Amino acid sequence: MKQSGEEHIRAGDVLKRAGISHQVLYRYVTQGLIQEAGQTKGGQRLYHPRVVYLIERIQGLSNSGYSLRDIKDIFFKEKRVKRACGKKRGKGGENRNSQEPGAHKNSGL
Repeated sequence: MKQSGEEHIRAGDVLKRAGISHQVLYRYVTQGLIQEAGQTKGGQRLYHPRVVYLIERIQGLSNSGYSLRDIKDIFFKEKRVKRACGKKRGKGGENRNSQEPGAHKNSGL
């Protein structure tokens, strides 16, 4: 059940922890909101434990009136921001541009 040093959980455990049905889990996967991490030798689907948190977020946003398409857009934008912020960080986590005066100007933020 381990892949690249991370512990994964089976689909049944995801369903229990998140309190959702197989159909809902399948819909989230097919809509691209969550991804499978792999499968066991017996064919059971595996997920990263973070999927439970993502499902809780999806349900909360959905209950607030967002469509699954809207939620996917939100997740995509969050991922883009994380990637952009990660590229600006140097070794040790500090911002490479932090010593340059006005480095944040015209950054669009």
